[in-house]
Amino acid sequence: MASDFNWAKADPNAAYFITLQAGRCGKVEGPPGVAKTQYHIQLAKKTGRDLILLLGSTMAPEDVGGIPHIALNEQFFRQLPPWWANRLQDPNCLVFVDEFTTVTPSVRAPMLTMFSDRRVGQCHIHPDNWMAAACNPPQWAPNASPLEKAMANRFSHYTWKENFDGFVQGLESGQANDFGMGDIPVLPEHWKGGMQKWGYTIAGYLRKNSNDRVSIPESDDDMAYPTYRTWHSLRDCLAAAESVSAPANIIHDIAHATVGRAAAGNFLQYIDAMDLVDPEEVLSGRMEFIFDKRRVDLAAVLMSTVVACIRRDYSEDRMVAAISLFCENIGKHAKDLVFTQLRNLVEARPAAVICLPKAAMKIMSDFGNTISPEVRARLKK
Repeated sequence: MASDFNWAKADPNAAYFITLQAGRCGKVEGPPGVAKTQYHIQLAKKTGRDLILLLGSTMAPEDVGGIPHIALNEQFFRQLPPWWANRLQDPNCLVFVDEFTTVTPSVRAPMLTMFSDRRVGQCHIHPDNWMAAACNPPQWAPNASPLEKAMANRFSHYTWKENFDGFVQGLESGQANDFGMGDIPVLPEHWKGGMQKWGYTIAGYLRKNSNDRVSIPESDDDMAYPTYRTWHSLRDCLAAAESVSAPANIIHDIAHATVGRAAAGNFLQYIDAMDLVDPEEVLSGRMEFIFDKRRVDLAAVLMSTVVACIRRDYSEDRMVAAISLFCENIGKHAKDLVFTQLRNLVEARPAAVICLPKAAMKIMSDFGNTISPEVRARLKK
Protein backbone atom coordinates (compact mmCIF):
# COMPACT_ATOMS: atom_id res chain seq x y z
CA MET A 1 0.00 0.00 0.00
CA ALA A 2 1.31 3.40 -0.91
CA SER A 3 2.11 5.96 1.78
CA ASP A 4 3.41 9.53 1.71
CA PHE A 5 5.30 9.09 5.00
CA ASN A 6 9.01 9.96 4.81
CA TRP A 7 10.78 7.08 6.52
CA ALA A 8 14.10 8.92 6.45
CA LYS A 9 12.73 11.16 9.22
CA ALA A 10 11.00 8.39 11.17
CA ASP A 11 11.47 8.07 14.91
CA PRO A 12 13.80 5.17 15.87
CA ASN A 13 10.92 3.54 17.78
CA ALA A 14 8.44 3.71 14.88
CA ALA A 15 7.81 -0.06 14.90
CA TYR A 16 6.65 0.16 18.52
CA PHE A 17 4.31 3.07 17.77
CA ILE A 18 2.79 1.15 14.84
CA THR A 19 2.05 -1.74 17.21
CA LEU A 20 0.12 0.57 19.54
CA GLN A 21 -1.89 2.04 16.69
CA ALA A 22 -2.79 -1.45 15.51
CA GLY A 23 -4.58 -1.98 18.81
CA ARG A 24 -1.99 -4.37 20.20
CA CYS A 25 -0.19 -4.08 23.53
CA GLY A 26 3.38 -2.87 23.28
CA LYS A 27 6.15 -2.84 25.89
CA VAL A 28 9.52 -1.12 25.71
CA GLU A 29 12.50 -1.87 27.92
CA GLY A 30 15.54 0.35 28.29
CA PRO A 31 17.92 1.94 30.79
CA PRO A 32 16.86 4.83 33.03
CA GLY A 33 17.02 8.37 31.76
CA VAL A 34 16.49 7.84 28.01
CA ALA A 35 13.08 9.58 27.78
CA LYS A 36 10.76 6.56 27.68
CA THR A 37 8.16 8.30 29.86
CA GLN A 38 8.64 11.69 28.20
CA TYR A 39 8.10 10.12 24.81
CA HIS A 40 4.74 8.69 25.86
CA ILE A 41 3.67 12.03 27.28
CA GLN A 42 4.59 13.70 23.99
CA LEU A 43 2.94 10.88 21.99
CA ALA A 44 -0.35 11.56 23.76
CA LYS A 45 -0.06 15.29 23.07
CA LYS A 46 0.85 14.85 19.42
CA THR A 47 -1.99 12.43 18.75
CA GLY A 48 -4.55 14.35 20.83
CA ARG A 49 -5.10 11.46 23.24
CA ASP A 50 -5.74 11.56 26.96
CA LEU A 51 -2.80 10.00 28.79
CA ILE A 52 -3.66 7.56 31.58
CA LEU A 53 -0.32 7.23 33.38
CA LEU A 54 -0.08 4.38 35.90
CA LEU A 55 3.03 3.73 38.02
CA GLY A 56 3.60 0.04 38.57
CA SER A 57 5.59 0.50 41.78
CA THR A 58 2.68 2.25 43.55
CA MET A 59 -0.25 0.09 42.44
CA ALA A 60 -2.30 -2.21 44.65
CA PRO A 61 -4.58 -5.04 43.43
CA GLU A 62 -7.72 -2.97 43.94
CA ASP A 63 -6.26 -0.26 41.68
CA VAL A 64 -6.89 -2.63 38.77
CA GLY A 65 -9.41 -5.18 40.02
CA GLY A 66 -11.67 -2.64 41.73
CA ILE A 67 -13.05 -2.34 45.28
CA PRO A 68 -16.02 -4.52 46.36
CA HIS A 69 -19.07 -2.30 46.80
CA ILE A 70 -22.49 -3.34 48.08
CA ALA A 71 -25.26 -1.34 46.44
CA LEU A 72 -28.49 -0.53 48.27
CA ASN A 73 -31.21 -3.18 48.11
CA GLU A 74 -28.91 -5.70 46.42
CA GLN A 75 -27.84 -9.14 47.63
CA PHE A 76 -24.41 -9.08 46.03
CA PHE A 77 -21.45 -6.75 45.62
CA ARG A 78 -19.99 -5.11 42.53
CA GLN A 79 -16.38 -4.20 41.76
CA LEU A 80 -16.12 -0.42 41.93
CA PRO A 81 -13.44 0.53 39.35
CA PRO A 82 -10.97 3.43 39.64
CA TRP A 83 -11.75 6.73 37.91
CA TRP A 84 -9.35 6.12 35.04
CA ALA A 85 -11.06 2.85 34.13
CA ASN A 86 -14.33 4.71 33.72
CA ARG A 87 -12.59 7.12 31.31
CA LEU A 88 -11.29 4.18 29.26
CA GLN A 89 -14.80 3.16 28.31
CA ASP A 90 -14.66 6.05 25.82
CA PRO A 91 -12.14 6.31 22.95
CA ASN A 92 -9.04 8.44 22.38
CA CYS A 93 -6.84 7.40 25.30
CA LEU A 94 -3.27 6.18 25.72
CA VAL A 95 -2.90 3.83 28.68
CA PHE A 96 0.72 3.81 29.82
CA VAL A 97 1.94 1.60 32.67
CA ASP A 98 5.37 2.87 33.69
CA GLU A 99 7.88 0.92 35.82
CA PHE A 100 6.15 -2.23 34.60
CA THR A 101 8.62 -4.75 36.03
CA THR A 102 7.99 -3.37 39.55
CA VAL A 103 4.32 -4.39 39.44
CA THR A 104 3.87 -7.02 42.16
CA PRO A 105 2.50 -10.49 41.30
CA SER A 106 -0.75 -9.72 43.15
CA VAL A 107 -1.30 -6.73 40.84
CA ARG A 108 -0.17 -8.48 37.69
CA ALA A 109 -2.96 -11.02 38.08
CA PRO A 110 -5.81 -8.52 37.51
CA MET A 111 -3.64 -6.74 34.93
CA LEU A 112 -3.81 -9.85 32.78
CA THR A 113 -7.51 -9.13 32.34
CA MET A 114 -6.82 -5.48 31.58
CA PHE A 115 -4.31 -6.22 28.81
CA SER A 116 -5.88 -9.32 27.28
CA ASP A 117 -9.63 -8.84 27.77
CA ARG A 118 -9.49 -5.02 27.88
CA ARG A 119 -11.56 -4.90 31.04
CA VAL A 120 -11.09 -3.32 34.48
CA GLY A 121 -13.70 -4.47 36.98
CA GLN A 122 -17.03 -3.74 35.31
CA CYS A 123 -15.52 -1.28 32.81
CA HIS A 124 -14.77 -2.39 29.27
CA ILE A 125 -11.86 -0.59 27.60
CA HIS A 126 -12.85 0.94 24.28
CA PRO A 127 -11.11 -0.79 21.32
CA ASP A 128 -9.79 2.57 20.07
CA ASN A 129 -7.57 3.07 23.13
CA TRP A 130 -3.86 2.24 22.96
CA MET A 131 -2.21 0.01 25.60
CA ALA A 132 1.48 0.55 26.40
CA ALA A 133 4.04 -0.27 29.08
CA ALA A 134 7.67 0.62 29.79
CA CYS A 135 10.30 -0.57 32.20
CA ASN A 136 13.96 -0.78 33.08
CA PRO A 137 15.63 -4.19 33.06
CA PRO A 138 14.56 -5.96 36.29
CA GLN A 139 18.07 -5.89 37.75
CA TRP A 140 18.09 -2.07 37.54
CA ALA A 141 14.76 -1.36 39.24
CA PRO A 142 13.86 -1.65 42.96
CA ASN A 143 11.82 -4.72 43.89
CA ALA A 144 11.49 -5.66 40.24
CA SER A 145 11.12 -9.10 38.71
CA PRO A 146 10.89 -10.53 35.18
CA LEU A 147 7.42 -10.80 33.69
CA GLU A 148 5.67 -14.12 34.00
CA LYS A 149 5.25 -16.00 30.73
CA ALA A 150 1.49 -15.43 30.79
CA MET A 151 1.88 -11.67 31.12
CA ALA A 152 4.73 -11.48 28.62
CA ASN A 153 2.59 -13.19 25.99
CA ARG A 154 0.16 -10.26 26.02
CA PHE A 155 2.78 -7.91 24.54
CA SER A 156 5.07 -7.18 21.67
CA HIS A 157 8.45 -6.57 23.32
CA TYR A 158 10.72 -3.82 22.06
CA THR A 159 14.13 -2.62 23.16
CA TRP A 160 14.00 1.18 23.48
CA LYS A 161 16.09 2.93 20.83
CA GLU A 162 17.65 6.13 22.05
CA ASN A 163 17.10 9.18 19.85
CA PHE A 164 20.24 11.31 20.26
CA ASP A 165 19.13 13.86 17.67
CA GLY A 166 15.88 14.34 19.54
CA PHE A 167 17.75 14.67 22.84
CA VAL A 168 20.01 17.36 21.41
CA GLN A 169 17.04 19.15 19.92
CA GLY A 170 15.37 19.30 23.31
CA LEU A 171 18.61 20.16 25.08
CA GLU A 172 19.18 23.20 22.88
CA SER A 173 15.58 24.38 22.89
CA GLY A 174 15.62 25.73 26.45
CA GLN A 175 12.39 23.89 27.26
CA ALA A 176 12.08 21.79 30.42
CA ASN A 177 11.64 18.03 29.93
CA ASP A 178 11.46 18.43 26.18
CA PHE A 179 12.90 15.56 24.16
CA GLY A 180 12.34 15.94 20.43
CA MET A 181 10.59 13.03 18.73
CA GLY A 182 11.13 11.87 15.19
CA ASP A 183 8.18 11.60 12.83
CA ILE A 184 5.62 8.92 13.60
CA PRO A 185 3.63 7.22 10.81
CA VAL A 186 -0.13 7.56 11.29
CA LEU A 187 -2.22 4.63 10.10
CA PRO A 188 -4.75 5.42 7.37
CA GLU A 189 -8.42 4.52 7.82
CA HIS A 190 -8.10 1.57 5.44
CA TRP A 191 -5.17 -0.07 7.22
CA LYS A 192 -7.17 -3.17 8.19
CA GLY A 193 -7.54 -4.09 4.52
CA GLY A 194 -4.25 -6.00 4.71
CA MET A 195 -5.30 -8.25 7.58
CA GLN A 196 -6.63 -11.00 5.36
CA LYS A 197 -3.51 -11.07 3.22
CA TRP A 198 -1.26 -11.44 6.26
CA GLY A 199 -3.67 -13.88 7.86
CA TYR A 200 -3.39 -16.22 4.88
CA THR A 201 0.38 -15.73 4.73
CA ILE A 202 0.84 -16.61 8.41
CA ALA A 203 -1.59 -19.54 8.14
CA GLY A 204 0.31 -20.90 5.14
CA TYR A 205 3.56 -20.70 7.07
CA LEU A 206 2.18 -22.36 10.20
CA ARG A 207 0.63 -25.22 8.22
CA LYS A 208 4.13 -26.11 7.04
CA ASN A 209 5.98 -25.30 10.28
CA SER A 210 4.10 -26.83 13.18
CA ASN A 211 7.03 -26.36 15.59
CA ASP A 212 6.58 -22.59 15.42
CA ARG A 213 2.86 -22.58 16.19
CA VAL A 214 3.39 -22.60 19.95
CA SER A 215 6.88 -22.63 21.42
CA ILE A 216 7.35 -21.43 25.00
CA PRO A 217 11.00 -20.73 25.90
CA GLU A 218 12.43 -21.92 29.19
CA SER A 219 14.57 -18.84 29.75
CA ASP A 220 13.11 -15.71 31.39
CA ASP A 221 15.28 -13.67 29.05
CA ASP A 222 13.03 -14.51 26.08
CA MET A 223 9.95 -12.34 26.51
CA ALA A 224 8.46 -12.70 23.01
CA TYR A 225 7.51 -16.17 21.81
CA PRO A 226 5.04 -17.74 19.37
CA THR A 227 1.53 -18.69 20.43
CA TYR A 228 -1.80 -18.40 18.64
CA ARG A 229 -2.27 -15.06 20.43
CA THR A 230 1.02 -13.57 19.26
CA TRP A 231 0.65 -14.82 15.67
CA HIS A 232 -2.75 -13.13 15.63
CA SER A 233 -1.13 -9.94 16.92
CA LEU A 234 1.55 -10.16 14.26
CA ARG A 235 -1.12 -10.32 11.55
CA ASP A 236 -2.60 -7.00 12.69
CA CYS A 237 0.77 -5.30 13.17
CA LEU A 238 2.04 -6.32 9.74
CA ALA A 239 -1.17 -5.07 8.11
CA ALA A 240 -0.67 -1.76 9.92
CA ALA A 241 2.99 -1.57 8.87
CA GLU A 242 2.18 -2.32 5.24
CA SER A 243 -0.47 0.41 5.16
CA VAL A 244 2.27 3.01 5.75
CA SER A 245 4.76 1.32 3.41
CA ALA A 246 7.08 0.36 6.26
CA PRO A 247 10.57 -0.71 5.15
CA ALA A 248 12.03 -4.16 5.80
CA ASN A 249 13.76 -3.21 9.05
CA ILE A 250 10.42 -2.14 10.58
CA ILE A 251 8.79 -5.41 9.47
CA HIS A 252 11.67 -7.32 11.06
CA ASP A 253 11.44 -5.36 14.33
CA ILE A 254 7.71 -6.00 14.61
CA ALA A 255 8.06 -9.72 13.90
CA HIS A 256 10.91 -10.18 16.39
CA ALA A 257 9.06 -8.20 19.08
CA THR A 258 5.85 -10.17 18.66
CA VAL A 259 6.71 -13.86 18.08
CA GLY A 260 10.37 -13.93 19.14
CA ARG A 261 13.57 -13.99 17.14
CA ALA A 262 13.63 -17.68 16.24
CA ALA A 263 10.07 -17.91 14.91
CA ALA A 264 10.30 -14.45 13.34
CA GLY A 265 13.52 -15.34 11.52
CA ASN A 266 11.96 -18.48 10.08
CA PHE A 267 8.79 -16.64 9.07
CA LEU A 268 10.67 -13.79 7.40
CA GLN A 269 12.71 -16.27 5.39
CA TYR A 270 9.45 -17.90 4.31
CA ILE A 271 8.13 -14.54 3.10
CA ASP A 272 11.31 -13.84 1.16
CA ALA A 273 11.05 -17.22 -0.57
CA MET A 274 7.36 -16.89 -1.52
CA ASP A 275 6.78 -16.94 -5.27
CA LEU A 276 4.61 -13.82 -5.26
CA VAL A 277 2.85 -12.62 -8.39
CA ASP A 278 3.43 -9.06 -9.65
CA PRO A 279 0.00 -7.37 -9.41
CA GLU A 280 0.84 -4.83 -12.13
CA GLU A 281 1.63 -7.62 -14.55
CA VAL A 282 -1.77 -9.18 -13.88
CA LEU A 283 -3.68 -5.88 -14.12
CA SER A 284 -2.03 -5.05 -17.42
CA GLY A 285 -2.92 -8.43 -18.90
CA ARG A 286 0.71 -9.36 -19.48
CA MET A 287 0.39 -12.24 -17.01
CA GLU A 288 -2.46 -14.60 -16.18
CA PHE A 289 -2.86 -15.68 -12.59
CA ILE A 290 -3.34 -19.44 -12.23
CA PHE A 291 -5.16 -20.32 -9.01
CA ASP A 292 -3.61 -23.15 -7.00
CA LYS A 293 -5.88 -24.59 -4.32
CA ARG A 294 -2.79 -25.67 -2.39
CA ARG A 295 -1.57 -22.05 -2.25
CA VAL A 296 -4.61 -19.99 -1.32
CA ASP A 297 -2.23 -17.67 0.52
CA LEU A 298 -0.81 -16.52 -2.83
CA ALA A 299 -4.28 -15.54 -4.04
CA ALA A 300 -4.94 -13.65 -0.81
CA VAL A 301 -1.65 -11.75 -1.07
CA LEU A 302 -2.31 -10.92 -4.73
CA MET A 303 -5.78 -9.58 -3.98
CA SER A 304 -4.50 -7.36 -1.18
CA THR A 305 -1.72 -5.93 -3.36
CA VAL A 306 -4.12 -5.36 -6.25
CA VAL A 307 -6.32 -3.28 -3.93
CA ALA A 308 -3.26 -1.19 -3.05
CA CYS A 309 -2.41 -0.75 -6.75
CA ILE A 310 -5.94 0.46 -7.56
CA ARG A 311 -5.87 2.84 -4.62
CA ARG A 312 -2.54 4.25 -5.81
CA ASP A 313 -3.37 4.47 -9.53
CA TYR A 314 -7.04 4.27 -10.49
CA SER A 315 -8.50 3.99 -13.97
CA GLU A 316 -11.66 2.35 -15.27
CA ASP A 317 -9.69 -0.25 -17.23
CA ARG A 318 -7.61 -1.18 -14.18
CA MET A 319 -10.72 -1.49 -12.01
CA VAL A 320 -12.42 -3.74 -14.58
CA ALA A 321 -9.28 -5.89 -14.76
CA ALA A 322 -9.13 -6.13 -10.97
CA ILE A 323 -12.78 -7.09 -10.57
CA SER A 324 -12.41 -9.64 -13.36
CA LEU A 325 -9.43 -11.16 -11.54
CA PHE A 326 -11.38 -11.33 -8.30
CA CYS A 327 -14.72 -12.62 -9.62
CA GLU A 328 -13.99 -14.50 -12.83
CA ASN A 329 -10.64 -16.01 -11.88
CA ILE A 330 -10.16 -16.43 -8.13
CA GLY A 331 -13.93 -16.40 -7.52
CA LYS A 332 -14.34 -19.72 -9.33
CA HIS A 333 -12.30 -21.41 -6.62
CA ALA A 334 -12.54 -19.30 -3.42
CA LYS A 335 -15.84 -17.43 -3.26
CA ASP A 336 -15.52 -16.74 0.46
CA LEU A 337 -12.17 -15.04 -0.03
CA VAL A 338 -13.39 -12.90 -2.94
CA PHE A 339 -16.63 -11.93 -1.23
CA THR A 340 -14.77 -10.46 1.74
CA GLN A 341 -12.16 -8.66 -0.40
CA LEU A 342 -14.52 -7.11 -2.96
CA ARG A 343 -15.56 -4.37 -0.57
CA ASN A 344 -11.92 -3.31 -0.07
CA LEU A 345 -11.46 -3.19 -3.84
CA VAL A 346 -14.60 -1.13 -4.47
CA GLU A 347 -13.65 1.30 -1.71
CA ALA A 348 -10.16 1.72 -3.20
CA ARG A 349 -11.51 3.98 -5.98
CA PRO A 350 -11.07 7.76 -5.50
CA ALA A 351 -13.83 9.62 -3.65
CA ALA A 352 -14.62 11.59 -6.81
CA VAL A 353 -15.49 8.37 -8.68
CA ILE A 354 -19.10 7.78 -7.68
CA CYS A 355 -19.99 4.85 -9.96
CA LEU A 356 -17.98 1.85 -11.04
CA PRO A 357 -17.61 1.09 -14.77
CA LYS A 358 -20.61 -0.74 -16.24
CA ALA A 359 -18.43 -3.68 -17.24
CA ALA A 360 -17.24 -4.02 -13.63
CA MET A 361 -20.81 -3.86 -12.30
CA LYS A 362 -21.89 -6.65 -14.65
CA ILE A 363 -19.00 -8.89 -13.60
CA MET A 364 -19.86 -8.35 -9.94
CA SER A 365 -23.55 -9.01 -10.59
CA ASP A 366 -22.80 -12.27 -12.41
CA PHE A 367 -20.48 -13.30 -9.59
CA GLY A 368 -23.15 -12.54 -6.99
CA ASN A 369 -25.58 -14.83 -8.81
CA THR A 370 -23.16 -17.74 -8.38
CA ILE A 371 -23.28 -17.52 -4.58
CA SER A 372 -25.93 -19.69 -3.02
CA PRO A 373 -28.32 -18.17 -0.45
CA GLU A 374 -26.81 -20.38 2.24
CA VAL A 375 -23.27 -19.20 1.55
CA ARG A 376 -24.42 -15.59 1.22
CA ALA A 377 -26.13 -15.74 4.63
CA ARG A 378 -23.06 -17.28 6.24
CA LEU A 379 -20.72 -14.67 4.78
CA LYS A 380 -22.86 -11.79 5.97
CA LYS A 381 -22.71 -12.90 9.61
